[in-house]
Amino acid sequence: MKKLLFFLLISVFGYSQKISGDIKFKSEKSEIEKLDISSKNIYYKYIFSFDKENKDKKRSTITVLQVGKNISKFTDVNLLKYDSLFDIKNQNEFIYTNDLNELMPISRAIKFKKLIIKNNDKYTFQGNVYNNNYEFIEVLPIFKWQLQSGKKVILGYNCKEAILNYAGRKWIAYYTEDIPLNDGPFLFNGLPGLILEIFDDKKEHYFVAEAIDNIPNSIYIHKERKIIKTSRKEFYKAEMNFHKNPELYVEKVYSSPGVEDTSFIHKELPYNPIELE
Repeated sequence: MKKLLFFLLISVFGYSQKISGDIKFKSEKSEIEKLDISSKNIYYKYIFSFDKENKDKKRSTITVLQVGKNISKFTDVNLLKYDSLFDIKNQNEFIYTNDLNELMPISRAIKFKKLIIKNNDKYTFQGNVYNNNYEFIEVLPIFKWQLQSGKKVILGYNCKEAILNYAGRKWIAYYTEDIPLNDGPFLFNGLPGLILEIFDDKKEHYFVAEAIDNIPNSIYIHKERKIIKTSRKEFYKAEMNFHKNPELYVEKVYSSPGVEDTSFIHKELPYNPIELE
């Protein structure tokens, strides 16, 4: 059902602000597996250059690192909001036009369309390419940090500097030993304290903590049967191919009901992933 809704919201109605007409779908409960309960939630503002040919063009969103007893989860806050509202709407027998109009702006606000579960030395990754959802499990990278003398204060916490070369980029991180968690945004971990800020030296991808709370929240993962199991290499290959050749994935896009927009599908889409290698 979620795949169908995504296709409906993005493919059929494209960038229209509101859906009109009488639309009705049979509701269907989301398939999720609860893995843990968070004891700490760290909210990072994520600012990124989405176009490698025009790196001054930026987008931003709020992401969250949910830390549980045995695992942690990193994703977009808007993805959690979408899941929550979607589940509420599915308590009814049908999903109607008004429900879709509530879901659409949240769906468009999701900028980090990925979910990462870290569990000991492995991580589970779920990501979306157009209307297909993918999942792979990989061993966490062993990050070879170099501790530096730099210091700063973030959210009132004294932080120390460390640098790292990873996946084709040089990264600068600030971590605090006042929060003894071996974790951070995206895949980053391995420092003697929680990473509160990390960015590459060109500042194309920048994460900085803006808030921390201890509110317990469910840490879950999607278990829909149509999730495509793949590898890291094949996922990023599919993601890159979509941005290079969107017409191979998109059939029709409408700028408004009944008005087809062909400009979207006949040109290469901007692409500048966190991991270059």
